[in-house]
Amino acid sequence: MATNFSAEIKNLRLVDTSTNFTADTVKNGGAFDVLADIEAGSGINSVANEDQLYVTVRNLSKFTVLATAAPTRVLAPSGNARTETLKVSITAWTGAADPGDVIDAVASYRFEAGIYNAHSSAQSDTSIVTA
Repeated sequence: MATNFSAEIKNLRLVDTSTNFTADTVKNGGAFDVLADIEAGSGINSVANEDQLYVTVRNLSKFTVLATAAPTRVLAPSGNARTETLKVSITAWTGAADPGDVIDAVASYRFEAGIYNAHSSAQSDTSIVTA
């Protein structure tokens, strides 16, 4: 659990579209989701302003970037700890991939709360591109 004044990504994973099931393989150019389980302590969440998840999908076989996204949300303060799963849908790839390439996602998370800011990062397990 995140401490009282911290916020962090606890887990990052590539999943099949609209599921919670890890995507062992991803069809070349096909859609998938990136899920980030986040936690924020009750102290920092009591003055929450906004958060942002920066996601980059990488082709480890070619050392290229396939997709990026950075959705921002406005948050309502709450005196309780925040635990939730954020979803980023990857529907279009801008980079090249071939069947057999290994891909993953890397993300950083920013949580703004008045004078407090928290940052975290995570890396997913790998998936294989298929035809």
